[in-house]
Amino acid sequence: MLEPLFSQVDNSDDVLKHHSLEDENYAIHMKYEEVQRKLDEMELQNKGLENQLLNQEESLEKTELQFKQKLASYSALTRQLEAALEDGKKRLAEEVEKISSKEQSLQLKILDLENELRQKKEECKQLARKFNTSEKHREVCLKELEHSLQKSENENQSIQKYVQFWKTSYVTMFG
Repeated sequence: MLEPLFSQVDNSDDVLKHHSLEDENYAIHMKYEEVQRKLDEMELQNKGLENQLLNQEESLEKTELQFKQKLASYSALTRQLEAALEDGKKRLAEEVEKISSKEQSLQLKILDLENELRQKKEECKQLARKFNTSEKHREVCLKELEHSLQKSENENQSIQKYVQFWKTSYVTMFG
């Protein structure tokens, strides 16, 4: 009686083991597919990165070539600039020499003009003194003339009064 039960338990144990192995196989298969999918993704990603790396290397080679060309161009420009700078320094020295010569000439002219200005100022002072002297003389003469005119007017009034007195006297006496 127990034997059939043991047999059933053994059978059930076999069935469970079988189910458990199938479940394990399924889980392993699913993990394998997941790992395979991730591996495929990584390979695709690696190919993309390889392409990107190749593009960057090509770009770097082009940039390096351009850099070398620009460097050669800049070197030539540097030599031209240095030559132009030397030429500019030479021209500047010549211009400084010319300006220095002109400055000395102008300094001499300034001294001459300052002397002439001093002489003209002195002449103006002398003329101003003469003018002031003649102005004072004119004022004195004018005052004398005014005084003389006043005196003449006073004498004229006196004579007119005298004539008037004689007229009145004549009319009164002979009248």
